Amino acid sequence: MHAARRPPVTQRTQASRGRRQRALRHAPRPPPGQSERRRTLQRTPRRPLRAGPDADAATAGVHRLRLQPRARPGLAGDRAVSAHTLPLRAGIAVLRRLARSPDAPELVLRGGLMMRRWSGPVPRPVEDLDFLAGFPFDTRESVDRLERLLRDDTGDGFTFGALRSEVIWEETEFPGVRVHVETQLPGVQSPFELRIDLGFGDPMEPPPEWIDYESSDAVSAHVLACRAETLFAWKVHGLFERGKGRFRPKDLFDVYLLTRYAPLDAALLPPALRLAFDARGDSLALMERLVDNDFGRSPWSLEKWARYRASEPEGRPEQLADVVTAVAQALRPVWEVARALPPSRPEVARRVSTTR
Repeated sequence: MHAARRPPVTQRTQASRGRRQRALRHAPRPPPGQSERRRTLQRTPRRPLRAGPDADAATAGVHRLRLQPRARPGLAGDRAVSAHTLPLRAGIAVLRRLARSPDAPELVLRGGLMMRRWSGPVPRPVEDLDFLAGFPFDTRESVDRLERLLRDDTGDGFTFGALRSEVIWEETEFPGVRVHVETQLPGVQSPFELRIDLGFGDPMEPPPEWIDYESSDAVSAHVLACRAETLFAWKVHGLFERGKGRFRPKDLFDVYLLTRYAPLDAALLPPALRLAFDARGDSLALMERLVDNDFGRSPWSLEKWARYRASEPEGRPEQLADVVTAVAQALRPVWEVARALPPSRPEVARRVSTTR
């Protein structure tokens, strides 16, 4: 979340294993004119969008905020706003509009905003907005739907301007559409670029449910969202889809948080886990190192964890081994039951009810 997902581990080349998961993470941007589109939601002219991470940085897996402030020195009001709160505030503003939209049943919330609900007292940064689309993959339709949604004025002071889109992982069975939106937050003079990722085709079992997403600055938004069990299964699979030793510390820590703070239904976890692996053609045997507590022991893994923890140490155990042990203990009984289940039928799991 995580966060279109990647092809099966067995079908990927070594060069592809270092790329981002779920088809929506740090994909290189195509040259202008190929798959990018610019649109304007408002009649008033807007300034050009600030460019995001370049292709070289994206290919190398450089981590940057998805909502990037446009440089404008001398604005004390802008400096007073924490960069970590900007994606969160903008994302919730989008949810308020989604709750009022006829497209609400077609966009299932997942990713960082859902992880934030299940991280307990531990700060869990939100970097972007992540949905699973219920309509067929289509770039134009995706952008059209978002334009209609963002044009709604809810009176909250947020305004959304130019859109720019690109196709992610188009060559896979699970492509995605990434949309960059020029966003003006109330009380912030400089506009920002919000990233919204739409994935397609990921089956869900258990099915999504309607929730009231609460925020401190406005009424709750009634939106369709993935279940904690589904996000948990996706996160576990994400630890293995790049190949041995290529896990992201963020994904491991998200699994750790979910096992401690999420309202997980123990009976629903094994089928969710089985489906997450079956849908990618991957075997649950990949998890054996983790459930045997033989995961993340290389010097490279220890260094990755140390760097990840240094960026925001609050709530993150100092020792990677402590995290792995806790996750392994929680996962083993789920894994053992999931292995004994018959193969999942992803085509059935995709047919979910979205009735409010």
